[in-house]
Amino acid sequence: MWFVDPESPERRMSVSTHLEDGVVLVSLWSGQRCTGSFKMPLTDAPRLIGALADAKSSCPAPRHPALQRHRRDAMLAWARERIGLPARRRRPRLRLLK
Repeated sequence: MWFVDPESPERRMSVSTHLEDGVVLVSLWSGQRCTGSFKMPLTDAPRLIGALADAKSSCPAPRHPALQRHRRDAMLAWARERIGLPARRRRPRLRLLK
């Protein structure tokens, strides 16, 4: 999956999953040349996903807090699926009935 730097379309970042090696490979590109790479163990991927979700959640919040939670949960589920991690089980929520 490719990501483009909005300030310089020549700069790109590639993220690929290599399940057989148990790593996520992040590489930085300038034009057609790879300028650096980082192999991250799949076991560290949830921390990265959490950091990205936290960064996203620090953006201006939607008007209703439930929408913000839904967006974060959806983004985490999508990211876990993309890197091949199992979906997290949702905990049942308690409701107060009057």
